[in-house]
Amino acid sequence: MDVLTMKRVFAKTTPAFTRIELLLCICIVLLLTLTLGRSIVTSRSRADRVQCFNNMRQIGNAYIQFGLEHYDQMPWRLDSAQGGNHDINPQRHSLWYQYWFVRDALKTPTILMDPAETRANARVATAWDLSETGLQRVKDGAVAYMLGLDALPTNPRSILLTDRNVIDSGSTGFPLSEVRLLATQAQWFDDIHGLVGNVAFADGSIEALNTEQFRAALAQSGRQQVHAMKGAW
Repeated sequence: MDVLTMKRVFAKTTPAFTRIELLLCICIVLLLTLTLGRSIVTSRSRADRVQCFNNMRQIGNAYIQFGLEHYDQMPWRLDSAQGGNHDINPQRHSLWYQYWFVRDALKTPTILMDPAETRANARVATAWDLSETGLQRVKDGAVAYMLGLDALPTNPRSILLTDRNVIDSGSTGFPLSEVRLLATQAQWFDDIHGLVGNVAFADGSIEALNTEQFRAALAQSGRQQVHAMKGAW
């Protein structure tokens, strides 16, 4: 058998991909990669939301317990003689300080940060003090949740906490850290958990609400407008 004949036989018996088959394989691999990537992102998003719920539940329980032990009020509404901070600390209008004030009930400041946080200056505080990663140094950079200043244990549907990605209705006329949320204007902007935000109520419940649902919750709080304390974000 000559060399030419051997090449022809080898060409006929050796399996190989055609260009079409190769392109088809590449397309399948890319499709599988894209699908897997979306699944990972979805799973991560779901895990972040669950962790956010857990954070809010612990924070909410700390404030609810404080209210039950202090005249059904929150610390920012009580003077020091009654166990609050309304009259004592110049930092009382700072969001981070209100969390620091109930630090014994919160145990760790790490729960003040949403795992889905996107701010460039966000940092997880690991201590309550002035150390490098302490809340007193990191301050609002370690906090991802707004506080509802009108929350009361006696009003179960009053709003205690929200994700920070709220377009509010401007200053209340009090300290710049305080804003008002109107049921006709407040809405989420696309950040953290998308156009949905987590909200904790004074009865201990937590709900993921879109803008329409959030406005309904504000209207059901029993007030024309809800005051909230936001961070220096």
